[in-house]
Amino acid sequence: MKSKAGWAVLGLALASCSPEPLVLKIGVFAGNTWGVPSGDSYRFIDSAIAEYQERHTGVRVVYRPGTLKEDYSEWLAQNLVKGTEPDLFAVLTGDFNTFASIGAMEGLDRWIDQGSGFARTDFYGTALQSGQFQGRQLALPLEVAPNLMFVNTTLLTQAGIPQPRDGWTWDDFYRICAAVTRDPGDGALESFGTNRLSWRSFSIANGANPWDASGVGTSFGSGAFAETIAFIARVQKLNRRQDVPPFDSGKVAFSAELWSSFRAYGYYPYRVNRFSQFHWVALPMPRGPHGRGNSELLSSLMAISSRSGKKAAAWDFLKFLTANLKTQESLVRYSYGWPVLKAASRTGTLEAALKNGEQGGEGVAVPQVIDSIIEESVVTPRFRKFDAATVLADRELYRIVDDPYNLQDRLLALDKSLKEFLR
Repeated sequence: MKSKAGWAVLGLALASCSPEPLVLKIGVFAGNTWGVPSGDSYRFIDSAIAEYQERHTGVRVVYRPGTLKEDYSEWLAQNLVKGTEPDLFAVLTGDFNTFASIGAMEGLDRWIDQGSGFARTDFYGTALQSGQFQGRQLALPLEVAPNLMFVNTTLLTQAGIPQPRDGWTWDDFYRICAAVTRDPGDGALESFGTNRLSWRSFSIANGANPWDASGVGTSFGSGAFAETIAFIARVQKLNRRQDVPPFDSGKVAFSAELWSSFRAYGYYPYRVNRFSQFHWVALPMPRGPHGRGNSELLSSLMAISSRSGKKAAAWDFLKFLTANLKTQESLVRYSYGWPVLKAASRTGTLEAALKNGEQGGEGVAVPQVIDSIIEESVVTPRFRKFDAATVLADRELYRIVDDPYNLQDRLLALDKSLKEFLR
């Protein structure tokens, strides 16, 4: 059997007298899930394929190279329509709910439960949850990245403010934002506390995630969520409706970013591209009055096509990518995400990799710290109308943050309209 034109065949050459190999097609894209720069974006998958084929000489794993992340969703959707999708494919966050709703992804629970070499308890629970849809495991995470708070310690030092400590609160966050927001006297701010805040990140940090796992319930009118929006509005007011420059300008004290950004820009060579003119660190999210400072967790997902005729082989390779310790450890060398296999972050390989390079800060570079953040992270529930409902919520919540009059009444009205939309 020969692969179709346009697919790059990777792996060991098979002798001409060998039996015809099983060809397993996978769908991947150039770059990475996190949107940070990378050198050879195929190094991880190439390494994994080579290792897998050494162990399985009767299997040849192939992929089509050169598809950019921004083009990948359309490419995969077109192949799904034509019935020519790969046996195993990467699933972008924005596509997951759609693919789940149309039945494009194979249910994995039966494969997990009936086979060997895969134990749910070996994984971060929230990482597995990120690939679930209405209680069914439809995809597996390859790597994850929690949300963190970047802190410009140079700006804080100039204002005579010490670096926040673990366990810091919203009161600490606001106090520092107010202290570093500086007007030299002409009305134009020259330094800022923070850029636009994510209501999702701060609601999670306050224990007030408004989405219900059922996909029909919401709690945008709860007291804890109203408290979250009021706090964001209070912080944003410090900026006086002026345009806030990006964090890498050095003029902003705080910015909520992903672990992958810390991993990419905290080390040589990409550190010279951003954040090089000031010192910065990354810390866990500040905790709200009703929360523990939990972080939202994002995942890079892989799924098996529900129409694949090679599901057993696809499942075996997916297990190799996600549940094999050596494969997961290699992520540290080739990617900027965090391994989903807990053991891979606790063997010393990851800590050694983090010490190798020009580090931009401290704090979450300690594996035990980021490990704890992931263990306590939160994954937003997945359901059919989630993406459309989020657009509606975003639109109204940003209006409320910009002008928070009658806040509680408006949140109750939003909650009612979202419940009606989700029915």
